[in-house]
Amino acid sequence: MVFDCGAATQPPRTLDRPILVKYGDTLSVKREVTAVCISPDSTAVAIARADGVVSFYVMNSNESELKFAHTWNPQMNRSIVELFFLDGARQSKNQEQFWRHCLVVAEGGRRLALFECEDWRCLGRVRFESSVEIATFAVHVDPQARYAHILDVDGSNVFCVELEYAEHPRFAGVTQVTFSHPIVAIVPYEVDTEEKHDSSV
Repeated sequence: MVFDCGAATQPPRTLDRPILVKYGDTLSVKREVTAVCISPDSTAVAIARADGVVSFYVMNSNESELKFAHTWNPQMNRSIVELFFLDGARQSKNQEQFWRHCLVVAEGGRRLALFECEDWRCLGRVRFESSVEIATFAVHVDPQARYAHILDVDGSNVFCVELEYAEHPRFAGVTQVTFSHPIVAIVPYEVDTEEKHDSSV
C-alpha cells in the first residue's frame, strides 16, 4: 500500500451560460461514462467520463430539466470507476450541505483519493498492490462512511480502510485480511469498533 497526501488539483470550470438538459433528451457526453452518483436528495448528479473528468448537473426549479453546473478533474490519470460522496453516505438528519467530501476510486479499485469539494483539495491518496497482475478490486463504503472495504477478488484479500473525521476526513489506517478460499462478494452492513480490556493485565 502506498500513501500520499496534499496533491493539488485544478479548480472546477464553471460555465457562464448554463446548459439545460431535459429528461427526455440525451446527455451529450462524448466519452464513455465510467461512474455516476446521484445526491441523497436526488437534486444533483455527478458523471465521471473515461478521460477522468467529472461533470456535475443540478435539477432546475421546475424539476423537468438538468442544469450543467461545472466540471472537475481529480487528476487521477486513470479512468474513475466509482464516486462516493461521504457526507451523503453518512445519512445526517439535519444536514445543511451534502457532497462536501468525495472518495474517488480509479484503476479498477486499486487507487483511492480523498477530496474536499469546496476548493477541490486532495486530502490523501492510497494505492493497493496485488500479487495478481490484473486483479479485480471492488470498493464498498459502509452506510456511516467510516470504513471503505476493498475486495481483492483474485487475491482473496479484503482491505479495510478506516476514515477518521475531524474538520475533514482522512485515511486513519488500513487492515488487510487474507482468506484461504475464494471470496465472491462482501456487503458492509454495519461496522463498529470496541475496545477490549484484559482484566488479567
